[in-house]
Amino acid sequence: MKNDNIFLILIRLIKTCDRILSTGPSTDESGTPQFGVAVLRLALFIDTHTTHRSLRKPMTISKFHKVFFLVVVAGFMHTIPAAAQFSIDLDLNSRYIWRGTDFGNSPSIQPAMSYAMGGLEVGLWGAYATNGDPAGSEVDLWVSYTFNSDAGSFSVYATDYTFPIHHTGMTEAAETWLDSDAHTIELGLGYAGTDELPVSVFAGMFVHNDEDYSMYVELGYDADPVEFFLGFSPFESAAYGTTGVGIVNLGITGSKELIITENLSIGLSSSLIANIDAENIHMLVGISF
Repeated sequence: MKNDNIFLILIRLIKTCDRILSTGPSTDESGTPQFGVAVLRLALFIDTHTTHRSLRKPMTISKFHKVFFLVVVAGFMHTIPAAAQFSIDLDLNSRYIWRGTDFGNSPSIQPAMSYAMGGLEVGLWGAYATNGDPAGSEVDLWVSYTFNSDAGSFSVYATDYTFPIHHTGMTEAAETWLDSDAHTIELGLGYAGTDELPVSVFAGMFVHNDEDYSMYVELGYDADPVEFFLGFSPFESAAYGTTGVGIVNLGITGSKELIITENLSIGLSSSLIANIDAENIHMLVGISF
């Protein structure tokens, strides 16, 4: 798959959301354009004026990033300011377990920040192993757009996974953060159910820097204060270590909030995770600020 096809996939996802959103009002009570509609219209404009060029010459990853950020930044200009919210978070976990795989074999410090405006949210997330293992170092940029309905919430995701100071394992040469091969891009779709039906579904596919175009699907059920989840790779994937359909992330997470003062609380969570395909199991605990 070439990089121009990556962009076309993203545009198809955006067009689908646009068709759904176009059935509702495009302005709020003051007449201000809804954020989602403004962003999606811009993306369609870019599609119209760039697709014919990309078919003649594959879009490079740097151009893909430029268009990606152009859509995000332009959307900011059309967002209702009162809806904006900035947040900073910090998680301390006994291990960094991602989709059934241990990264770093060490406690992990995981900072995050995000900015939400209307249905759009942009964020940065990092992980650093306390033992200094570069396999546990990661900095990710992600963007999502969520729209709500009586049937639940539907989301479109794009995530740029980066491993700034070590080899990702998907290419033969070592990379720095500025190298294209240090970036693995995933496009995904998600659904979160209602209070009456607290289920969740996520499906994501790596579309850059993964020769297998690995796909991951996760099903969840929220039985507050515990959550059950089952994640699997439906195809052969070097990234997930599967040779076919493989369950890589099966488990349960329990969580509670510890109230310290009126303005301070700490989240406490614990998870039991089994990677059935790799015949491995993990138990971890974490706190969130």
